[in-house]
Amino acid sequence: MESAIFDWLQLLGRWAHIITGIAWIGSSFFFMWLDRNLDRSPDHPKGVEGQLWMVHSGGFYAVEKRQLAPEQVPKVLHWFKWEAAFTWITGMFLLLIIFYTGQGLYLLDATVSDISFAQGVALGLSSIILSWVVYDTSWKYLGHQKYLPHIICLFGLIGIAYLLAHTLSGRAAYIHIGAIMGTCMVANVWLRILPNQGRMIENTLAGKPHASELGLKSKQRSTHNNYMTLPVIFIMLSNHFPATYGHSANWLLLLWICLAGACIRAYYNKTASKGRWLPFVPATLALAISFFMTLPGPEEFSDPSHEVVQISDQQQASPQNSLPEGDVDKGVRSVKAPLGAPGTIRGHINFTGITPSKVALQLPAKCLKLHAGREVYDNRILLRGKKLQNVLVSIKGPIPKAVYPVPPQQVVLDQVGCLYHPRTIGVQVGQEVVFKNSDPVFHNVKSVAQQNTNFNVGMPHKGMKKIKKFTRPELVVQAKCSLHPWMGANIGVFDHPFFSVSNQAGEFFINQVPPGEYVIEAWHEALGTTSKKILLRAGEQVIIDFAFL
Repeated sequence: MESAIFDWLQLLGRWAHIITGIAWIGSSFFFMWLDRNLDRSPDHPKGVEGQLWMVHSGGFYAVEKRQLAPEQVPKVLHWFKWEAAFTWITGMFLLLIIFYTGQGLYLLDATVSDISFAQGVALGLSSIILSWVVYDTSWKYLGHQKYLPHIICLFGLIGIAYLLAHTLSGRAAYIHIGAIMGTCMVANVWLRILPNQGRMIENTLAGKPHASELGLKSKQRSTHNNYMTLPVIFIMLSNHFPATYGHSANWLLLLWICLAGACIRAYYNKTASKGRWLPFVPATLALAISFFMTLPGPEEFSDPSHEVVQISDQQQASPQNSLPEGDVDKGVRSVKAPLGAPGTIRGHINFTGITPSKVALQLPAKCLKLHAGREVYDNRILLRGKKLQNVLVSIKGPIPKAVYPVPPQQVVLDQVGCLYHPRTIGVQVGQEVVFKNSDPVFHNVKSVAQQNTNFNVGMPHKGMKKIKKFTRPELVVQAKCSLHPWMGANIGVFDHPFFSVSNQAGEFFINQVPPGEYVIEAWHEALGTTSKKILLRAGEQVIIDFAFL
């Protein structure tokens, strides 16, 4: 029920935001076009700066741009202000219900930074307020200078884009940049343009001459608003394209697209002249750079062509083989077993800390249905009693020198109910990993890797599958969904088969291990890494108990 209400609030909020935004931006486009196309011939009546006849919807319209005399101030004067106000109100409403609720599920991304929800909200709101202060102060006191306010605002935009992209989720960073521009545009209307025009009318009624600088300042701010419209529209649309805000250099990509939008707007704002097409040169260059930045890598995904085999017991511990409870204090012991020359490393993962509080996830309604309406919680730390699941256990070294064939089994990372299943897997270099979308919602798969090639691919349809092979060992490659930042999975990539992931009972099994002395490492995404040294003799089982706080 709550999820359905939340979805409807988003739907109605977006609808109202688009409606009011069209009205506001449309009037901005119209008046910039009107100013360009006025007939400014000198034979107009006194006080008339330009005229234009137009035809539309079966009617003819005559428009004049004029300076007012006291006797010409109309009783009814339409002010274009409420379109701007309601666009901002609906936009802030969406920012509030999407990003400032649910303990920051859409606001924060643990792979970007570890700031708290309160810090994220404070950063988001303060960035909006301070950006307006810097912008307004620069143009209020330095607007007479030719380049300085432009330089201040340009570097301010670069700085705030970089800061937000490295502290908030990519989607939240983009929307906050849009909120910054939208706030500056609305504040221009209500705090600068309308008061200036009001003073112009007051002066006219009082018989005082026009203060020309008031009109020039209003026109200047109105022109700023016009140039920000296309970047803001792009940010509104980018919500549906995670290849942009989910990019590893999303802040730089946004700046290129903002440049392209401003240049395209410059083309439309110029009157017919030989130089009118010049803005298309930087616009085309910026869009080309953006396009090539988002192209897939050379060894990107391939489509699956055969049946998928789920994770093998070598990678995920089998719950059918129970283990004796370990002595957490000692942690390592050997058990004779008739297993032949190779040995087995087995054990439990115990959690000895204070059980963390559950964080409820605010899932889309379509995903919540897959959980039978039950409340769903963050799955980074999964406990059954004091047994810890999704711990990646592997031999760190020394690894016996041998040729380890790549397993033929495909390993599946499935997106089900807006969660990754399983949360953690292990694969060998060259083994096929199948990314699958089992949800009726748009997901994307974005990797966060240091040794392997990063990728970012959209999976908009239910049932989609993509295959990826990792070419280098790495602990770990993270898989993320940029649309739903809580969705994460961990992929341990090894150049040997000696690894396992703890199951629901906290058990792990590493089979067919040659005798030797080893360092065994246990890794958990939220609780860190721990390791132990063991001696494995031929035909023995070594049972290790790891403890995480």
